This record gives sequence, structure tokens and C-alpha cells, in this order.
Amino acid sequence: MAHAQAAYYVPHRTVLPIIGTIGLTLIAVGASGYLQGLGWGGRL
Repeated sequence: MAHAQAAYYVPHRTVLPIIGTIGLTLIAVGASGYLQGLGWGGRL
């Protein structure tokens, strides 16, 4: 590797995986709260 780049390349649409991860985490927390019968997160 004679020509190493100094900067790390970040794609333009990097926000979408972050939003997806946050959304899936919230769904998992809500589903586990529903299954455990917690008081928060009642039925819609």
C-alpha cells in the first residue's frame, strides 16, 4: 500500500442505519414491556 488515504470515507446516506437501529431498539423495548405487562406503553 504505497498510497494510504489520511481520511476515512463516510458515505452520504449514513443516517439511515442509525435511524433504523434506534427504531428497532424502541420496538424491542416496547415489545418486551408489553410481554412483561408493565404499566407504561399501554395498548393503542
